[in-house]
Amino acid sequence: MKLGIMQPYFFPYLGHFALIANTDAWVVFDITQYTPKTWMNRNRVLHPKEGWNYVTVPLANGSISINTSEARVLNVRDARRSVLGKLSHYRRVAPYSRAVEALVQDAMTGDADTSLVELNVRGLRAVCDYLGLSFNYRVCSELGLSLPQNLPPEDGHRPSAQRWVHVAT
Repeated sequence: MKLGIMQPYFFPYLGHFALIANTDAWVVFDITQYTPKTWMNRNRVLHPKEGWNYVTVPLANGSISINTSEARVLNVRDARRSVLGKLSHYRRVAPYSRAVEALVQDAMTGDADTSLVELNVRGLRAVCDYLGLSFNYRVCSELGLSLPQNLPPEDGHRPSAQRWVHVAT
């Protein structure tokens, strides 16, 4: 069995989906410390005249003192409106702009505050469905694994992936 594991990014780059396409199962790695200003709650789109524009999902509690699984979207409706507004510049020039807007609508449904992980998983699912990819996933924080709260550094460095695998087995 081929297993993939990545943090839940907000509409991630194409390579993320290439990894999903080459796995049998996927783990949404949401037990890490949340880091502000990362691709977990933002992305960028190339404006036809102005260069890169960032689209950001505002969080109610986006600090480094929480795990990614605890991050909450401030207001899904406002975030959806903002993202769709920044994408509207492409309607006349991008052949798939309507399809992309539909993916954003699907992923950013609901009006209540929601989990950032849940939002990003809906985005992954929507894009995988659009691309015809199987997306057999589990969310790490829901697996009931007995993992340490803090994994101390190895030799002054962050823990390696091999060490995480060893801890989880």
